[in-house]
Amino acid sequence: MPEEPQMSKTILYWTYTLIVLFALGPLAASLVGNLHAADGSSHVTPFTSITVLRGILGGLGVLTVATIAGLIGATAFHVRDGLTFAGLVVAWAAFRTGSPDAILRNTQNTATLWAFAREGALFGLAGTAVCLIIGLLHREDPAPAANNRAASLNSDDQDSFPARAIALAAASIVGALVGGALAWVIAVETLKLQTLAATIAAGVGAGAACQLVLTVMPRARVTFLRTLLAGALAMAFLAVVGPISALAVERTSAAVLRSAYDGNYFGLAAPLAFDWVAGALIGLPLGLAWSSSLIDQRQGT
Repeated sequence: MPEEPQMSKTILYWTYTLIVLFALGPLAASLVGNLHAADGSSHVTPFTSITVLRGILGGLGVLTVATIAGLIGATAFHVRDGLTFAGLVVAWAAFRTGSPDAILRNTQNTATLWAFAREGALFGLAGTAVCLIIGLLHREDPAPAANNRAASLNSDDQDSFPARAIALAAASIVGALVGGALAWVIAVETLKLQTLAATIAAGVGAGAACQLVLTVMPRARVTFLRTLLAGALAMAFLAVVGPISALAVERTSAAVLRSAYDGNYFGLAAPLAFDWVAGALIGLPLGLAWSSSLIDQRQGT
C-alpha cells in the first residue's frame, strides 16, 4: 500500500517535468524569441535588439514564469527540484537568444560586449532573486545540522553580520573562480547546448565551492539559503564579467572580431546572461547536494 502514494508522486513529478519542458519553457522563450536586430537578424539578445525595452520586459517575464514554475515544483516536491524546473524554463529562453560571435559579426562593434555585461548584471541579479524566492521554501534538516561543525556557532554574537558578510564574500569569490574556470574549459564553442552545459557545470562547481568555503569559515553558520545566495552571486558576477573577458584576453577590438570569425572565441565569454541564470538554477542545487554529501561523509568518519 505505501508504494501507491510513492508511485503517484513519481507520475506527478514526470508529468510536471513534461509540462515545464514542453509548455512553460516554450511559452517563456516566446517572450524573447521574436526579438530582431536592425537588419532583421534573429541573432540578438534583449539588450542588442532594436526594441531594448521590450527585450527587458520579455526577459523579466521569462524569469517570472521560471519563478512560478519553480515555486510549484518546490511546493510539490523539493526546493532543489523547484530550482531545476525554473532553470529548465530559463534554458529555453537562452536557446532562443543569439550567440555572442554571431551578434558581433552582425554589429561589427565590440561595444556590444558591454551591452552583454549590462544584460548580465540585470538578469544575473534578477536570477539571484529567483533563487532566493524559491530557496525560501527550504526547511533546514536539524539532523545534519547537529553534525555540522558550523552549527555549534549558532549564537547571535558569533553569527554576526560582519562574520556573515565576510563568509558570503569569500564563498562568492571562490565560487566565481571555480565556476569561471569550469565554464572556460567546457565552452569550446558558442553553440547553445555547449554554453548551457558549461554554465551548468559552472553552477555545480560554484555551489560545491561555496558550500565548502562556508563550512570552514569561522564564526558563521552554514544554511542552505546562505550557501545558495553565495553561489547565485558568484554566477551573477560571471554573467557580468564573462562577456567582457573576451576583450580583456584579446586586448584589441580587431582581435575580438577576428576571433568571432575564426571560431576561436574565448570560452568564458561564450555564455550570455540567460545561459548563466539557467546554469545557476540547474547547477547550484546539484553542487550543494554533492558537497553536502561529501561533508557529511567526512564528518561521519
